[in-house]
Amino acid sequence: EDLALSELLVGTVETGAVRRISSSAHFTACRWSPDGTRIAAIQAPTALVDDRYMSRSMAIVDPETLEVTDVIDHKAKLGDFCWSPDGQHLAIIAGKDQHDPKEARLFTYAVDKKSFKQILAGFKGAFEAVAWVNRQDILFVASESTSNTIGTVNAKGKGLKRILDKERMSFSKVSM
Repeated sequence: EDLALSELLVGTVETGAVRRISSSAHFTACRWSPDGTRIAAIQAPTALVDDRYMSRSMAIVDPETLEVTDVIDHKAKLGDFCWSPDGQHLAIIAGKDQHDPKEARLFTYAVDKKSFKQILAGFKGAFEAVAWVNRQDILFVASESTSNTIGTVNAKGKGLKRILDKERMSFSKVSM
């Protein structure tokens, strides 16, 4: 199949100039770091559905040079992700491995250390959304059994706290 790739473009509001990252990847999502020095972008080798689910990775891009400076090549489905306020970490929802049927586990990535690790490995629910509260703590929405939970955990996986945890409560969208 000859499908068009989604490109990653960086534009400047003041001048209207638009630059294109030099890559043969298909980009499906991106987030700027809070300080504007990095872009995290989910990429796949092609626009094919199988690659969108099974062959995605996350590129860290320097917006000045448009060079990919790092690739998080976690062989699993990728979901929601966000930068910590200091731009040093990413919180990422992903599958455990390529055989995991859903992106539902919580990982952190330390950009400078290039350290990718799962936190709360024993959590019995499925993480749905993430946001950083501060440099150390992650806010999350998770499904547990037939209910939803809103909670926090620190980036090392300690201090799990359920903020909103009601039996039989279900919601599908949350603004964080």
